[in-house]
Amino acid sequence: MKCSYCGAQINKRDSVCIECGRKINNVHNDLIEKRTMILTKITCLILPLLGFILSIIFSSSDSLKSKVCLRWSFIGILFYIALFILFLLFWVFIIVNVLG
Repeated sequence: MKCSYCGAQINKRDSVCIECGRKINNVHNDLIEKRTMILTKITCLILPLLGFILSIIFSSSDSLKSKVCLRWSFIGILFYIALFILFLLFWVFIIVNVLG
């Protein structure tokens, strides 16, 4: 594979040309980035505290990932709050029906 900017021979898995230093847009790197974002979203949804920590870590280098982590962490917290409320309502329903 050749760099589209300088014509140097590069590996197809490289993300940056070693000759000119420009970023290479190829399908392999885009696929890896999409998979990484999906895993990041799932992680932040399941573990919101970790999502907040990742948001702080990514804030200095990648603002898009930082915002994604923050957004999915809030969604995760809302999910756990809703789950907790449903759990409480279930037990209230059980207690009222058993005792009443």
